[in-house]
Amino acid sequence: MTFTLSGEGGRRFYNFTSAHVGESLAVVLDNKVQEVANIREAIRDQGSISGGRMNEQQSKDLSMILRSGALPAGIKYLEERTVGPSLGADSIRAGVRAAVFGMLAVLVFMLVYYRGAGINADVALILNLIILLALWATSEPS
Repeated sequence: MTFTLSGEGGRRFYNFTSAHVGESLAVVLDNKVQEVANIREAIRDQGSISGGRMNEQQSKDLSMILRSGALPAGIKYLEERTVGPSLGADSIRAGVRAAVFGMLAVLVFMLVYYRGAGINADVALILNLIILLALWATSEPS
Protein backbone atom coordinates (compact mmCIF):
# COMPACT_ATOMS: atom_id res chain seq x y z
CA MET A 1 0.00 0.00 0.00
CA THR A 2 1.46 3.39 -0.97
CA PHE A 3 0.54 6.76 0.51
CA THR A 4 1.24 10.46 -0.07
CA LEU A 5 1.22 13.18 2.59
CA SER A 6 0.75 16.95 2.36
CA GLY A 7 3.66 19.32 2.98
CA GLU A 8 2.94 19.92 6.67
CA GLY A 9 1.91 16.29 7.25
CA GLY A 10 5.05 15.07 5.46
CA ARG A 11 7.27 17.28 7.62
CA ARG A 12 5.65 16.06 10.83
CA PHE A 13 5.72 12.40 9.70
CA TYR A 14 9.40 12.76 8.76
CA ASN A 15 10.23 14.13 12.22
CA PHE A 16 8.39 11.22 13.83
CA THR A 17 9.74 8.42 11.61
CA SER A 18 13.33 9.69 11.68
CA ALA A 19 13.24 9.54 15.48
CA HIS A 20 11.77 6.00 15.48
CA VAL A 21 13.66 4.09 12.75
CA GLY A 22 13.61 0.37 13.52
CA GLU A 23 10.53 0.61 15.71
CA SER A 24 6.94 -0.42 14.98
CA LEU A 25 4.16 1.87 13.76
CA ALA A 26 0.52 0.81 14.14
CA VAL A 27 -2.63 1.96 12.31
CA VAL A 28 -5.36 2.16 14.96
CA LEU A 29 -9.04 2.69 14.12
CA ASP A 30 -11.84 2.54 16.71
CA ASN A 31 -9.27 1.62 19.37
CA LYS A 32 -8.42 -1.50 17.38
CA VAL A 33 -5.03 -2.13 15.74
CA GLN A 34 -5.61 -2.58 12.02
CA GLU A 35 -2.01 -3.02 10.86
CA VAL A 36 1.50 -2.89 12.30
CA ALA A 37 4.52 -1.96 10.22
CA ASN A 38 8.22 -1.58 10.96
CA ILE A 39 9.82 1.77 10.16
CA ARG A 40 12.87 0.91 8.02
CA GLU A 41 13.83 4.52 7.16
CA ALA A 42 12.54 8.04 7.67
CA ILE A 43 9.49 8.81 5.52
CA ARG A 44 8.88 12.36 4.30
CA ASP A 45 5.90 12.79 1.94
CA GLN A 46 5.56 9.40 0.20
CA GLY A 47 5.92 5.87 1.43
CA SER A 48 4.71 2.33 1.09
CA ILE A 49 3.68 -0.41 3.45
CA SER A 50 4.56 -3.92 2.38
CA GLY A 51 4.07 -7.31 3.95
CA GLY A 52 1.84 -7.58 6.96
CA ARG A 53 -1.31 -9.63 7.50
CA MET A 54 -3.70 -7.62 5.29
CA ASN A 55 -4.77 -8.85 1.89
CA GLU A 56 -5.09 -6.45 -1.06
CA GLN A 57 -8.81 -5.74 -0.54
CA GLN A 58 -8.35 -4.99 3.16
CA SER A 59 -5.49 -2.70 2.29
CA LYS A 60 -7.65 -0.82 -0.27
CA ASP A 61 -10.50 -0.52 2.24
CA LEU A 62 -8.19 0.90 4.91
CA SER A 63 -6.69 3.29 2.38
CA MET A 64 -10.16 4.52 1.37
CA ILE A 65 -11.18 5.09 5.01
CA LEU A 66 -8.00 7.06 5.73
CA ARG A 67 -8.35 9.19 2.58
CA SER A 68 -12.03 9.97 3.08
CA GLY A 69 -11.50 11.37 6.55
CA ALA A 70 -14.41 9.29 7.86
CA LEU A 71 -12.65 8.67 11.12
CA PRO A 72 -14.58 9.18 14.34
CA ALA A 73 -13.79 12.47 16.01
CA GLY A 74 -15.27 13.72 19.24
CA ILE A 75 -16.42 17.31 19.62
CA LYS A 76 -15.79 19.26 22.78
CA TYR A 77 -17.59 22.61 22.98
CA LEU A 78 -15.37 25.28 24.49
CA GLU A 79 -17.79 28.15 23.99
CA GLU A 80 -21.22 28.65 22.48
CA ARG A 81 -22.59 32.00 21.34
CA THR A 82 -25.94 33.03 19.93
CA VAL A 83 -26.30 35.93 17.53
CA GLY A 84 -29.58 37.79 17.90
CA PRO A 85 -31.51 39.91 15.40
CA SER A 86 -30.21 43.13 16.94
CA LEU A 87 -26.80 42.49 15.37
CA GLY A 88 -28.33 42.73 11.89
CA ALA A 89 -30.19 45.92 12.81
CA ASP A 90 -26.97 47.47 14.13
CA SER A 91 -25.17 46.59 10.89
CA ILE A 92 -27.94 48.12 8.78
CA ARG A 93 -27.94 51.28 10.91
CA ALA A 94 -24.15 51.60 10.60
CA GLY A 95 -24.34 51.05 6.82
CA VAL A 96 -27.01 53.74 6.38
CA ARG A 97 -25.00 56.16 8.51
CA ALA A 98 -21.86 55.50 6.44
CA ALA A 99 -23.80 55.99 3.19
CA VAL A 100 -25.23 59.32 4.38
CA PHE A 101 -21.82 60.63 5.52
CA GLY A 102 -20.23 59.45 2.27
CA MET A 103 -22.95 61.13 0.19
CA LEU A 104 -22.55 64.40 2.12
CA ALA A 105 -18.78 64.31 1.67
CA VAL A 106 -19.15 63.82 -2.10
CA LEU A 107 -21.73 66.63 -2.35
CA VAL A 108 -19.51 69.07 -0.44
CA PHE A 109 -16.47 68.07 -2.50
CA MET A 110 -18.31 68.64 -5.79
CA LEU A 111 -19.59 72.02 -4.62
CA VAL A 112 -16.08 73.14 -3.65
CA TYR A 113 -14.20 71.63 -6.60
CA TYR A 114 -16.64 72.37 -9.43
CA ARG A 115 -18.08 75.59 -7.88
CA GLY A 116 -21.18 76.60 -9.90
CA ALA A 117 -21.26 73.37 -11.95
CA GLY A 118 -21.11 71.47 -8.66
CA ILE A 119 -24.72 72.47 -7.98
CA ASN A 120 -25.79 70.70 -11.19
CA ALA A 121 -23.69 67.66 -10.31
CA ASP A 122 -25.16 67.56 -6.80
CA VAL A 123 -28.73 67.76 -8.11
CA ALA A 124 -28.02 65.00 -10.65
CA LEU A 125 -26.48 62.80 -7.92
CA ILE A 126 -29.44 63.31 -5.58
CA LEU A 127 -31.93 62.53 -8.38
CA ASN A 128 -29.92 59.42 -9.28
CA LEU A 129 -30.07 58.29 -5.63
CA ILE A 130 -33.85 58.83 -5.52
CA ILE A 131 -34.36 56.84 -8.74
CA LEU A 132 -32.19 53.97 -7.45
CA LEU A 133 -34.03 53.83 -4.13
CA ALA A 134 -37.39 53.83 -5.97
CA LEU A 135 -36.25 50.96 -8.18
CA TRP A 136 -35.06 48.97 -5.15
CA ALA A 137 -38.35 49.57 -3.35
CA THR A 138 -40.43 48.29 -6.29
CA SER A 139 -38.28 45.28 -7.22
CA GLU A 140 -39.28 41.81 -6.02
CA PRO A 141 -36.86 39.88 -3.83
CA SER A 142 -35.26 36.92 -5.59
